[in-house]
Amino acid sequence: MGRKVLSVLALTLILFGMFGASVLAGTVPEVPSGYVRLHYYRPDHQYEGWGLHLWGTGYDGPVVDWNAAAEITGFDEYGAFWDIPYKEG
Repeated sequence: MGRKVLSVLALTLILFGMFGASVLAGTVPEVPSGYVRLHYYRPDHQYEGWGLHLWGTGYDGPVVDWNAAAEITGFDEYGAFWDIPYKEG
């Protein structure tokens, strides 16, 4: 409870993930096959307590409980990122 959560629809995740991966290619670890990457930048660099809720068509991961958002996958010079499993169509 009281956890800050960044909630985004799966379709939006795919679009942002593809955008982030193409713009930042070569500066962050490669995006695994079957995943999209979502970058989240905070000017204050305070990411503690932030998570991500995932659902909808295209999302191919485990059910994310509202009380336990998906944890951040990693960090780079652009902030936090999530590698999100997806399926086409």
